[in-house]
This record gives sequence, structure tokens and C-alpha cells, in this order.
Amino acid sequence: MENNQQNMAQEIEKTGGHYAVTNRYRHPSLMSYISRGSSKSRGVFNLEKTTEMLQKTLDFITDCGKKNHNILFVSTRQETVDLVRKTAENLSLPHMLNRWIGGTLSNFSNIRGRVERMIRMQKEKNEGGWTKYTKKERVLLNRELTKLENRFTGIATMTDLPKVVFVLDARKEKIAVKEASGAGIPVIGFSNADADLHSVRYPIVANIQSRDTSVYIMNLIEEAYLKGKKAEQQQKTTLKDKNHEEGVGETKEGVDE
Repeated sequence: MENNQQNMAQEIEKTGGHYAVTNRYRHPSLMSYISRGSSKSRGVFNLEKTTEMLQKTLDFITDCGKKNHNILFVSTRQETVDLVRKTAENLSLPHMLNRWIGGTLSNFSNIRGRVERMIRMQKEKNEGGWTKYTKKERVLLNRELTKLENRFTGIATMTDLPKVVFVLDARKEKIAVKEASGAGIPVIGFSNADADLHSVRYPIVANIQSRDTSVYIMNLIEEAYLKGKKAEQQQKTTLKDKNHEEGVGETKEGVDE
């Protein structure tokens, strides 16, 4: 196990992220990742295997950052909605929380139409355009706008299908996972031992019941994406400097001639 993976394993164990669900709830695809535990006990994850899997997923997220890929963050699990929102907002990436809206990926053009109506209504209201309506009409418009904002504010900037979808609890977010898979969008799934490992392309396996573990994993995801963004900026700066130097060299050669 490499040093980075050892550090991750230690932190996951420290926060209680190594505990798996009891045997009756474990998905068969994850049996080989659980080190020990009787049928009545929770057992623990094999951290060498799960951190290796985690590192591969983080490398993929870093690559997404380099390419400036949009990742749609999804979580309807109330205990961790705030963590997912924080990560998505810190990275300026779209998110859908509290409730998955069916068709978000499989019928994106229709969903985008609803988002654009929300944006038009917001603009009209902010510019005083609602003064032309009666009081009753304004009440109805406000009711519609509130409903749209509750559903679609997190994806207002998502003008195209995302390149990647992240779900916290792949088992709970199975509809989102299915829609993403149907659209050919790779899925990053942070889940416990009760989820199908093969339902997502890039799995993260740990005890999602531990908030400290969830905080730690979400921080790793944020750091990995920012690492990719930083590398992209450095590459652009290096290329710009190189082009500038070449331009200066060509100018000097012209003067010498």
C-alpha cells in the first residue's frame, strides 16, 4: 500500500468509515472487500482494497478537473445533503439535492425548458415586470417560481448533459444511476456495502453512516478536482509563456536581419 493510501486508510479507520453493514444487507459484489465479521456482526472493509479503489476514483476526478468537466452532484440523503451542496458550490458545479427529478438526464431537453422558464421568471420579477399582473396572478406566479427554484436552482447553470454524475449512496439514488448509465455518463458512487459495486463505473466504498467519514471523503473529492483545475491553469500559463518567448525570439530575429 502506497503512503497516500496508507494515510487514507488510517483516516477512514479513525473516523469509523471501515465498518460495513451487517451481513444480511451486504451486496454480493462487495463480499470480497470485507475482511471479517460473522453473519450477525458488521464486519470491516479491507482498507487496502477499498483505498486502492478510492485512489483510482480520485485520479479520475483530478482528470475531470483538468478537462473542466461538469460533474452533477446528487444526494437525497438528508444526513449528507449539506456536505454534497458545500462541495458542489465550492467547485461551482451543478447539484440536485433532496429529491431526484425523473428525466433530468433521460429527458434533458424538457428539464432544460423548465429551468429556462425559471430563469425568465426570475429576470422578469427582478426587473419589475410583474407589476402589470393582478395581485392574484402574482401569487400564482410566485407559487410557480418557488416550486421551480426548489427543484432546479442547483442545475440552473447546466446547459448540457453533465460529463460525470456523482451520487452519495448509489443504492438510494438508483434512478439517477440508471438514467446516467442510459445516457452513457460515467457515475461516481460513494456507498456502503449494501450497494451494487458494478452499478457505477467509479466506486468509493466506506461507511456512509459516519458523518466524519463522509466529510473526509467529500473533502478528498473537492481537493482532487481542484488539483486538476490547478494543473490545467499551470499548463495554460506555461503555454502562454512559451508562445510569448517564441514571439519575442521571432521579433529579435527580424530586427537583426
